[in-house]
Amino acid sequence: MMSSAYSSSGMGYRGAYRDKDMSGGSLYMLRNTNSRSILTEIGFISHAGDVKKIINPAFQQELSKKLANQVYRFFYK
Repeated sequence: MMSSAYSSSGMGYRGAYRDKDMSGGSLYMLRNTNSRSILTEIGFISHAGDVKKIINPAFQQELSKKLANQVYRFFYK
């Protein structure tokens, strides 16, 4: 689902994991919520190519629309 949003924006899709699949235990922000949640990793600040895209407002707008569309499709279609 999310892979199409990432790949169409030029960012590499690095896979999807459930919270319980994470090594070292669950993530606090996912564990301590009463509703469904999604945590996305857009890029790495240690990767110059990722940083260049992430700080671009046009990229932010494009990717946020694509991610929102995929979340909507998951829950409502």
